[in-house]
Amino acid sequence: MKHTITLRYLIIIVASLCLLHQKKNDVRQWLGSHIEADASVASAPRDVWLTVFVHGTIVLHPRFLIENIPSLKADKADQTLYGQVIEDSRSAPFLFENQTIQDLGLHRIDEPYQRRGYAAGALAYVLDALDYQQSHNYYYTFGWSGLISESARIQAGAQLYNELSEEIECYKQKGIVPKIRVIGYSHGGNVSLNMACNVDTSDWQVDELVTIGTPLQPPTDYMVTSPLFKQVYVLFSFGDKVQDRDVFSPYSSHRYFKNDEGFDLPDSLTQIQIRVAKRVSDDHPVAPREHSFMYQRPLSPGHIELWFFGWTPNYYRKRNPFYPLPTVAFVPYIIKQVQNQTLIHSPEQPLVVTLAPDQELMSIACNDKDKDPIIVPFIPVETLDSLTETVLSEYKPHNYAQEYRRERDKIIKESIKRHLQARPTAAYCNDNQF
Repeated sequence: MKHTITLRYLIIIVASLCLLHQKKNDVRQWLGSHIEADASVASAPRDVWLTVFVHGTIVLHPRFLIENIPSLKADKADQTLYGQVIEDSRSAPFLFENQTIQDLGLHRIDEPYQRRGYAAGALAYVLDALDYQQSHNYYYTFGWSGLISESARIQAGAQLYNELSEEIECYKQKGIVPKIRVIGYSHGGNVSLNMACNVDTSDWQVDELVTIGTPLQPPTDYMVTSPLFKQVYVLFSFGDKVQDRDVFSPYSSHRYFKNDEGFDLPDSLTQIQIRVAKRVSDDHPVAPREHSFMYQRPLSPGHIELWFFGWTPNYYRKRNPFYPLPTVAFVPYIIKQVQNQTLIHSPEQPLVVTLAPDQELMSIACNDKDKDPIIVPFIPVETLDSLTETVLSEYKPHNYAQEYRRERDKIIKESIKRHLQARPTAAYCNDNQF
């Protein structure tokens, strides 16, 4: 009897350890019951995907932008104090801790991802956890100057194309033909579109070009028709108050493409309005096909919440249902769910995707008046909670808001001194204010 009890306890302990290990390291266990994947996925060879993240404009202090509007509109950002500040701060470590950004150029996101303050690794970790098709993923960042400058974005687009071409060739030499996904945030989306600038023919294509919160402007909008891009996804949110208000560029900005741009929108274009819903109260009955999900507009992601982690010092709301995760973490999942549906819509008409995380549901409507949207599962609350806990405990830097402001202010003061040495007559703001 004693041996029987001992053996029973041993079995229980081993089983418990296995369950704990599975919970910690395999947050994708929910996928089997929530997503009806193709039966061939398990037996077919895994696709190799290269996903490249392209950051947006870098702004450390808004006052520099306001004081330099004429120079910015004239595409002379590099001659301003704003340009000096960005040049001096571009490789500062504190800049890499709240968003997916690394050094200039194309860089692999290092494995293992687990490292406190490694925001790029945090996003790669979350994407891997939510990759229900279990592709073989390699994640990259492409870094550019981050200046509010059309010429800088054109130059960066050409550099991205060339460096990505070289990286793809390295894979091909190993017998691997990877699929390519490029995700550009804000003006990083225009950098990504600029890959097609002056490229007439290419021996590779971008399988999925994704722009998120990108101010769409005349110098680059027509490139959406380029054969370089197999599929283009434009994601935006009406909670984003920055995207269509780029007052520092000489061009008006738009949230999504329309047919009055002077070119025909390609069938390869899919535009998606992202909305986030939250149940008004736990006891409020919600009809299974109620498109609004008790929709509350203020919860839809703002410009910062599309890309940055929740510990960024400004403009990320802690009441965001996805706190501290950026919306970009769910983009591949959203796109795959859209691809799985049979939808009748024109490239000009944005789909409306409503995420209801507390109900573990997601709706896909052909337009904002569609009364019969497609309802599909969204990521379970338990999985989101697990990802949130890991990101906060293993990636969030200590005292980030204080460290960010301290390092930023130190760089600004040094930049002012350097700028005045080069341009003694230049106007500048009082460095005692930083």
